[in-house]
Amino acid sequence: MLDKNPFRFGAVVEGSHYIKRPELEATLKKNLHDIQNVFIVGERRCGKTSLILKVLKEEYQGKFFHADLYGVDSNTELTHRFVRAFAHLQTQFFSFEDTIKSLARFRVKAEVKSDGSGVEFLPTIDAKTSLLDLSAVLEDLRGFSKKHRFAIFVDEFQEIQKLKDHKKIKGEMRSKIQLFQKAPFVYAGSLRHQMDFIFRSPDDPFYKSAVPIEFEKIPLELFYAFVSKNLNQKKIKISKSIFSQIYTDLDGISGDIQQYFRFAFDKMEPGHEIDEAEKNNIYSQVLKSEEKFYLYIMNDSGLTELQRKILVAVAQTGGFEVTSHAFKETIQHSNNNAIVKSLKRLEGQNILFKENKGYRFFNPFFKIWLCST
Repeated sequence: MLDKNPFRFGAVVEGSHYIKRPELEATLKKNLHDIQNVFIVGERRCGKTSLILKVLKEEYQGKFFHADLYGVDSNTELTHRFVRAFAHLQTQFFSFEDTIKSLARFRVKAEVKSDGSGVEFLPTIDAKTSLLDLSAVLEDLRGFSKKHRFAIFVDEFQEIQKLKDHKKIKGEMRSKIQLFQKAPFVYAGSLRHQMDFIFRSPDDPFYKSAVPIEFEKIPLELFYAFVSKNLNQKKIKISKSIFSQIYTDLDGISGDIQQYFRFAFDKMEPGHEIDEAEKNNIYSQVLKSEEKFYLYIMNDSGLTELQRKILVAVAQTGGFEVTSHAFKETIQHSNNNAIVKSLKRLEGQNILFKENKGYRFFNPFFKIWLCST
């Protein structure tokens, strides 16, 4: 019988796949108990959603509003996501029929998903009325909170910044949200500078509307214990020093570390050890599985020569001080405006993201691939 792989990535984790973070969980629970709105910032694929959902399930018995804004590209789509989340919340209290009736003014219908895995709610809202409908959803949601206990979770909230009228939209949302008295809001985001602007800038409608909770990466010691325990199911060993190298290579991102060790667990024979050579062998296997996409990015995605040079230089230098003389020498380009424009394009494609004074790769495996080619 094949050993069941204990490492998972690319999805919400729970049970034995979840690494407990008692302090963070306690902080979030305390704020929820106080009906205090919070915003949580942490890199993508570091376990924010898993932790928040775990706490909400424990505190609200699975009854909560959850809208994920990742990839939202219009006011209409934003409203659709809020309506669908509201519909799913109501089904935790009422029947499908009563849910449809209660959302009649949003012209919602329920259909069985094509894969048969459940029901999806389909609102029919057009571009002309979407902002008005979003206000109405928030009004109804506030009314619903007066009679029922739940929390409101809005994931990847920084995506709202991409919408054309984002300041107007946030102003309308803030005017409604500030009236909520019984349901706390949890906003999560993966781009620090954008989330900080939303909640810390006096120019933004959401200025100081939520308490910040810093979402730190899983500490190395804790992660090492988790990995060692799971590898031991196949009697595979790894030293702390080798694990530390992997942790650093992958920027401490839990999803990517889980991906690395999923490969290791599947490919290695029982009783072996992940030493320096085996570590690099596993990297090769992971990179080989993704190489076609990396080649597409570099050769066929429309990047300019300057953008390609910037990617290689950021991978090799760590991405700090990208307008420094040394960085310009590396990419053989001295025009600040052209460099900044190229970096914005790479940010827009979700290849790089800004961190403090420098840039980082969303996918650290891509960084490692660039350094190895």
